[in-house]
Amino acid sequence: MKKVIIWGIISVVVVVAIVVAGIKSGFVYLGFKQPQQVVKTPYVICGKDMIDRYNKIRQDTDLSIDEGAKKKHSEDMKQFVDDVKTKKDYDKDPTCAFMALAYPFYYTRDAAAAKSGYETLEKAVNSSGVYVDYRINDIINLEAIKNIVGSHDKQGDQRRGD
Repeated sequence: MKKVIIWGIISVVVVVAIVVAGIKSGFVYLGFKQPQQVVKTPYVICGKDMIDRYNKIRQDTDLSIDEGAKKKHSEDMKQFVDDVKTKKDYDKDPTCAFMALAYPFYYTRDAAAAKSGYETLEKAVNSSGVYVDYRINDIINLEAIKNIVGSHDKQGDQRRGD
């Protein structure tokens, strides 16, 4: 009888230790939610290496004064955005979507591409429940992007005579 009690206590201690270790390591989550709430786990597709590369191109562009250098940085950003878009599900990661928006938003001022990029970013933010990684140096909020994209669109209309 004593052996059964000892094994029972040991079993309870082991189970409690496993649960505590799982909680501390982040593999187990204990929480409460309403039935209409959905638990979301965001993916990180564009991590620190991509963010550092993006920040470097943007910083170099901002510091450039001659047109040749600006053209080179524009080409670098286009290549970077092409690299981002080759990542699987890049459009589901708000950070990737924000960085992919950079080329039409900052460099070409292509209203249609900027609007499409903004819509992708907005969808990524709304579906993932997280925002763009704070390590991006020139991050701005969705409302500001929407206003700027809208002004690009209006400028395009004015150039066409609409």
